[in-house]
Amino acid sequence: MLERRGFLKSGFASLVLAGVAPVLLTSGRSRAADSELSLARFSAHVESWFEFVGAGTHHARLVEANDHPIDPRVDQFWLVFRGPSNDAIAEGLYQVRSPLGDSYTLFVEPAGSDAGGNLYRSQICRLRRLSACAG
Repeated sequence: MLERRGFLKSGFASLVLAGVAPVLLTSGRSRAADSELSLARFSAHVESWFEFVGAGTHHARLVEANDHPIDPRVDQFWLVFRGPSNDAIAEGLYQVRSPLGDSYTLFVEPAGSDAGGNLYRSQICRLRRLSACAG
């Protein structure tokens, strides 16, 4: 299991290396609706198949959606997908379509393999909306 600091460093490093602005990590259907990109939304689809569209089209099953809270102001979690061993997904940005048809732009990186196939990880880290101060 990744330690908190390593998780943060690798997540931010992945974004910097990819040249990804955090605004890209929002729903392709409605960029204004930040709440669509949430752990709860993905957790509801663990064991479901997702479509990855980039240089080609690939399919992988969401096998884990893990919360990784670091601060009450930050929403941080990671997703682990498993795809067929005969169809590798290269590290990079993909339009990832959920079983409901929602589309997200996610940075995906290989995370090894197991008996079930190739594993891939996407890390999400974003500031939560702050509620207005009372008073």
